[in-house]
Amino acid sequence: MAALGITQGEEGSIDPDAIYLWPETIPVWGLWQSLQTQWNEGMGGRTGLNYPGVFALLDERRIRGRRRREAIECIQAAERAWLDVHNAAALAAEHKG
Repeated sequence: MAALGITQGEEGSIDPDAIYLWPETIPVWGLWQSLQTQWNEGMGGRTGLNYPGVFALLDERRIRGRRRREAIECIQAAERAWLDVHNAAALAAEHKG
């Protein structure tokens, strides 16, 4: 794990700024991070991922078949979650201001 930049803190300690991943999610997290330059943006901000860019990354990484379908599902789940959080924060800021 240290090779990935993940270190173990003091026993029982939780860093509130850290992102903790299950080992099986690390490959898709890497894809998600690589896709952060592939957002479509409109007047209101990000609207979703540019899927030709998503497919190009999967092709480049030679991810095919069942692994590809699973990766796309995970990427879409992360995309929906990001948009939900972003939209909720934008609404809260709009009502606050």
